[in-house]
Amino acid sequence: LVSGLQTMLFRPELVLLLLGISIASVLFHELGHASALRRSGCRHGTIGLAVYVIWPVLYTDVTHVYRLSRRERLRVDLGGMYFQLVGMIVLFGVYVAPDAVILLVAIALTTFAFLQQFTPFLRFDGYYVIADIMGVHEPLSLVGPFIREHLPWRRHRRTSELPALRPVARVAFTGYLFLVVAFLAYPFIIGAFAGTAFITGLIDGGRASWDGFTSAIAAADPVLIALAVVQLVSWFLIVLGLALFAFSIVRHVSRGLIALVSLLLRRVRRAPIPA
Repeated sequence: LVSGLQTMLFRPELVLLLLGISIASVLFHELGHASALRRSGCRHGTIGLAVYVIWPVLYTDVTHVYRLSRRERLRVDLGGMYFQLVGMIVLFGVYVAPDAVILLVAIALTTFAFLQQFTPFLRFDGYYVIADIMGVHEPLSLVGPFIREHLPWRRHRRTSELPALRPVARVAFTGYLFLVVAFLAYPFIIGAFAGTAFITGLIDGGRASWDGFTSAIAAADPVLIALAVVQLVSWFLIVLGLALFAFSIVRHVSRGLIALVSLLLRRVRRAPIPA
């Protein structure tokens, strides 16, 4: 693996090869979800490209998975990672034949992407695995109803927005929601202590990417130009993702404030006027 990294330092065009292998691996991952769904007798939807939080991602529309049993849903959840394991075995076979050490780097990058899919707090594969094991569809969409149900002035309401769960599943679901809130609050806490260091670093990274691009254009080296374009696009996608994420947070917070103000106004209107 170290030899592969050293080879990449002297041959920067291999970075483009790694990028191509990574894109092919992610696409193969999505075909795994689609294949598992087809095996269960359902048709999959679109396989497309999107920006999720700050990551460019490929996705597969598997809406019909909710028609399947829990066992079949778990197979669809894990189908992408299963295909990635097969892909890593193929890469290792190709590496052994001509001793192409750069493929070990590709296997390591695929492994990191594989482990990222187990993240249970964002909508990656691990999230849907946890959801299907608990028997709760889209746990993140229930964070709001869970908080509202446990507000002091709503405790005596008979209706509940939460699904009916067995005691064990309800305890697991409650613990999972607390972990989700901690996971989502962590970046904001770190950002509050970091101050403007993150924004300054992001701006400096953009300037460095642009300087690298202009230098590559001046050198008229197609490999350096391609690498600079990849770096510049990656930086832009991070900025775009952060902007969309910030807009989503502001929208949700503003909705919460409007709802709180409306609730307070209704309570003021209902309060008896003293004689």
